[in-house]
Amino acid sequence: MKNLLSGTFEQVEDALSESFVSYCLHNVKSFKGWRVFLFILLFIGGAYFMYGMGRGIVTSNNNELTVPLDPNNEYRFFFSNFRFLWYIHIIAFLVILTAIMTLKYRGKHNIKGSLIYHFISLLFFLPSMTLGFAVFQSFVNNSVLRTIYTILFIVCIIYAFVKGYKNAFAMIYEDKKQRSAIIEWASKHRQAILSVLIAFSGVNYFFKTTNESAQDFEKNLLGALIDYITIIVSLATLFGLLYMFSVLIRSFYLFKYSESFRVKFGYEKEEWYGEKYEEAS
Repeated sequence: MKNLLSGTFEQVEDALSESFVSYCLHNVKSFKGWRVFLFILLFIGGAYFMYGMGRGIVTSNNNELTVPLDPNNEYRFFFSNFRFLWYIHIIAFLVILTAIMTLKYRGKHNIKGSLIYHFISLLFFLPSMTLGFAVFQSFVNNSVLRTIYTILFIVCIIYAFVKGYKNAFAMIYEDKKQRSAIIEWASKHRQAILSVLIAFSGVNYFFKTTNESAQDFEKNLLGALIDYITIIVSLATLFGLLYMFSVLIRSFYLFKYSESFRVKFGYEKEEWYGEKYEEAS
């Protein structure tokens, strides 16, 4: 019986491009120092910040808000009691676990470290997006819209699981081997894309701090979009899950046939597995 984990090397050989392999190796090798700190700060700090924002919404004086929020919003329940803080602790634990396990195998078995990194990242991605969805739902005053958005979010998650499975199955047993051209391009130029995003963020921050009209424009824009941000979160969850499923299944086969792929792409053992691989074997 065919399943996602029983593909042969010949069946998955063309599904793993050189850019994907380079991405996996670079991701693990560069996971050190400031990058580990930023990884933990971004995801753990982001999770507690989102919870704190939700908590601030439900505990604030509704009459003092610029736009009063619906006191009967069912999503306020998740932030009205500290017992739901355990949900944030679970996300934080998974983030820390990702960092620890990736560091453990970095330089000892880079390919295994990449697989573990992507697997645990998928585990904390979904609860993190669910948290963000709940927070932004707290801003939606229309109960009908909240219901529609909740259904949309659930449908996006279900569709992502079903479509992700079908895409992975097609990658192994059918002709859909290569990632899309956009994904391949982004993978090859990830450093340039990151640099552009950082530069854009810096320019945006400069204009916000030096131009009051830019601040007003941003506030007005956010105010106009606040009822629709949950749609963006739902779609981001959908595409994020599809991408992460694709990366995870490819990472699995890269680990399963690591030696065969090492020979195919012409890497030395030390560069492929890590300088401590022989000691750890």
